[in-house]
Amino acid sequence: MKKLIILILVLFASADIFSAPVMKIFSGDVTVKSPGSSDWKKPFSGMTLNDGYQIKTGRAAYAAIDLGGDEIRISQNSLVEITTDMVDDQPSGFLSLFVGRLSLKMDKLKKNNQNYGIRTPTAVAAIRGTEFDIAAGADGTTLVQVKEGTVSLTGVKNTVMIGPDQESSVKIGKDPEKVKTFKPREWDAWLAESEKNLKGNELKFMKMLLENAKRLDSEIAGMEKQQAVLSAEAVNFKNKAEEFKKADDDVNWEVNMRISRDRLRKASLFGKKSSYQASRIDFMKKNAERIYLETGKPESMLAVYKKIENIHSKYY
Repeated sequence: MKKLIILILVLFASADIFSAPVMKIFSGDVTVKSPGSSDWKKPFSGMTLNDGYQIKTGRAAYAAIDLGGDEIRISQNSLVEITTDMVDDQPSGFLSLFVGRLSLKMDKLKKNNQNYGIRTPTAVAAIRGTEFDIAAGADGTTLVQVKEGTVSLTGVKNTVMIGPDQESSVKIGKDPEKVKTFKPREWDAWLAESEKNLKGNELKFMKMLLENAKRLDSEIAGMEKQQAVLSAEAVNFKNKAEEFKKADDDVNWEVNMRISRDRLRKASLFGKKSSYQASRIDFMKKNAERIYLETGKPESMLAVYKKIENIHSKYY
């Protein structure tokens, strides 16, 4: 039942709140994969990219997707997935960036007072109307450079705010580094260096993904406990309200009904939060699977990978 509830909540949010991104233009080796499929296919301009669609760009390739008039450009050698998550307790459109670089210009987002986010294996970036670049290195490092507007960047626990002409980065299992004035990057060289850094450290990266999955699993358990407590309180206050109603005490009836509705609202919020946390576990599992397969399924990684799979199986 838990798996079904989480799936319904995610689908409901993504279908009713956000318009799906659309493939705008692309060049070179660009392929897409629909949810549940193992086949990578050539996209076409105007193609709707619903939640769960993945986009992959090869060497010297790029793709640009339209998001309600805003543009997200996917650079070469990148892998992303369309998804949904939460920003400031509100469902928001998201891109999961496995590896590679994105350039975003989100002017329309600001005018419509909407949020959008990017998550990488090590960080979450939340934006509202801005222009910036974000890169996810193969070694797990995330780098954000802001040209206009503001981006919040969150690591394991802490968050920094990055303003115009500033940058910050997050390494495996860490919080964001101190914000500083950014220097122009040769992005391809930075990403190539991250690939070198990963060599010999694949197991360390896999263990970091496991720790993230464990943390998210623990947070979901706490949220579900809070949801159960609040739901029970909502029922109790509603029952009290009915007793006051029978006694023609409209004042106390209204007070208890108001508290009951408030408890239900908070319980619903915890339910939504837990569903999006589960989607982050799914992201960790997909990253672990990618590393495991790309390294030839080494025996040294099998135990860690299986632990991630076991956590993932609770929700999917």
